[in-house]
Amino acid sequence: MEAGFVKLLTVLLSLSNIGVEPNPAAPSSAEVLRYAPAKPDAMAYVDFGAFVPNNYAALKSLPNNPQIKRDKHARAAADQLVKTIDSGLAMVKNMVGFDPVTDVKWASAWMTYPAKGDPKVLAIARANVPADFLQRLAKLSGSKVDSLANGQMMAGPDGEVIGLTKDGYLLFGDGRLVKARVQKAWRPRARFRYLPKMLDDKPFLVVASAPSRTATRRFSKEISDPDAVFLRDLATGHKFAAVALAHDGVSWTWIARTGHGYRHAKMFSEGLIDLLRAGHLTTRGLVKTVMPILASLDKVQPELAMITKYEKQIIAGVDSMVGDGQFKVKFDADPRRRTLSVHAWDKELSRVLPMAGVIPVMAGAGAFFALARSGAQSYPAQKPARAVARPH
Repeated sequence: MEAGFVKLLTVLLSLSNIGVEPNPAAPSSAEVLRYAPAKPDAMAYVDFGAFVPNNYAALKSLPNNPQIKRDKHARAAADQLVKTIDSGLAMVKNMVGFDPVTDVKWASAWMTYPAKGDPKVLAIARANVPADFLQRLAKLSGSKVDSLANGQMMAGPDGEVIGLTKDGYLLFGDGRLVKARVQKAWRPRARFRYLPKMLDDKPFLVVASAPSRTATRRFSKEISDPDAVFLRDLATGHKFAAVALAHDGVSWTWIARTGHGYRHAKMFSEGLIDLLRAGHLTTRGLVKTVMPILASLDKVQPELAMITKYEKQIIAGVDSMVGDGQFKVKFDADPRRRTLSVHAWDKELSRVLPMAGVIPVMAGAGAFFALARSGAQSYPAQKPARAVARPH
């Protein structure tokens, strides 16, 4: 039990540097929008360069972390984790000809909803791929690669099409959308009013929605359950809505269709900021109130003694992953245009979103134990620890 707990504790503390960094090479809005559809109903964008390389480096350094090196089981599990990740990356690199960690820069997905049927999807990625990338895929899938004026394309799974433009964009999705962009020289057609500025602020994640009348009518019809009225209002009550996450905070914009919707969006935003501020102190408070309870219970539940033994490290780890709730906020509210924009920021994202520091740590720990379990036969079984009697 102790060896397993030490592994968990050391991983949690060692992964506190997992997170998002400013990306000086982040793409401009013009680059992201170059092959985007003219009037999509929804989109999502991820800047992998802002968090993949640095987090991979953090994982690679785990075996050399002083806390992990002091425990042979933690060191063995860390070595196994790095070995498994590296072998998987090597296999992918050998198969497709590029490194997923360093060569994939960013990706976006665009969706357009017709009156009925499946939405039309176009995924776009910027990556340093070899010139024969599609030929490699075609060899694996048995497909044929066609050369066109602005690049190459091939049939993908389930009727989708994969394209590679001459200027290095990977395209995937609806066949007509991909072919139109590879068949001949392409001129950017996307027209957005608010999205370019949001992208030029260099976020690492953006999710946006601007439903057309066709999409709005479809959502109103399909989300007909009375219990889903809030979801229906959320999907149909805006002209434009977007959320963006950056290394130092979060921002969102909501342009309501009605004054009623605008007032409720403003109220919701104010309440959300209050909850985010309280979340930091709540997280700390929960840990500090639970620890004394566990210290009492470990008399009858010996496994809890391992938790109370490391309570100082646990509290210190939580403190490093949350803030004090005093982040800065800027509200731009225009009731006449029914437009609301909110920006909350601090030194880093985890000081704005209370769980921004905890989630990647827990995800890393989950991956750690999943991979460690696969190599569990390498570690000797440990006898259950006895409860240690001590004054409280």
